[in-house]
Order: sequence, then C-alpha cells, then structure tokens
Amino acid sequence: MKISTVLVLLLIAISFGASGNSSECKDFLQDLNLKPVELKFQNCKKVSKTPSVLLESYYSVSGSEAKVVEDYLQQQFGLKRLRFVCCGWEGKELTYISKNGDTYSINMYSKDEYDFQKSWDDYKEFRVEVGKYLVLP
Repeated sequence: MKISTVLVLLLIAISFGASGNSSECKDFLQDLNLKPVELKFQNCKKVSKTPSVLLESYYSVSGSEAKVVEDYLQQQFGLKRLRFVCCGWEGKELTYISKNGDTYSINMYSKDEYDFQKSWDDYKEFRVEVGKYLVLP
C-alpha cells in the first residue's frame, strides 16, 4: 500500500473513531446505558455545523415528566437548569465525554417554544438533543 493511501485510511479511522460502530446513527443515551425511562427516542440524523460534524439523536418527553428528565440530566451530565426566555424554556448545551472517549453535546428545551404555559405539565412536549461528534469543532 502506498504511504498516501495508508495516511488517508488512518485519518478516516481517527475522524470516525477506532470502532466501526462509532459513526452509526442511533439512540446514544440507550447505547451509553444512561437513558431515563421517561425519555422517548424519536430519530437520529447526521448534521454538519461548520466546523464540526455530528450525529444527532432526538428525544421527546411530556411536559408532566420533563422535570424528572431535567433532574436526571442535571445529576448525570451536569446540565444547567432550564430557564424561561422570552417565549419558552431553554437550556444551555453542554459537552459530555464518555468513558470510551467519545464526545457528545446535550441540550434540553421546550418544544412549544412560543406558547407560554403556566406550568411544565401544560406543555405538550420537551425535546432533548444528544449529538455525537464525528469531527470536533
């Protein structure tokens, strides 16, 4: 094999991780064994946010169970408490590095962003996004 081919293969392995499954889109919290039962996996897609590339898993939780999920994410990952800004509840994205060295972003916010509700129970749904970085920013 030519040196340039070996170099390209090495760069691909570094970008996508050593294991073949690290570039697979899936339920990342379930894969990490860190998913609260109240959180429902919706889907996953590849997202390019210059200069980073990540696979992003989307979750939902009802307003009545959102506080339990917020408490769990705060305790498990250090998620900052949600706060009401203008028209809905939003969090501050955080970075989490798993035991195997993969880097994730985690964020939680209200789905009904422009409908003011008196309590979280009145919200139809909150969202949680977990992104697994393939290329770090």
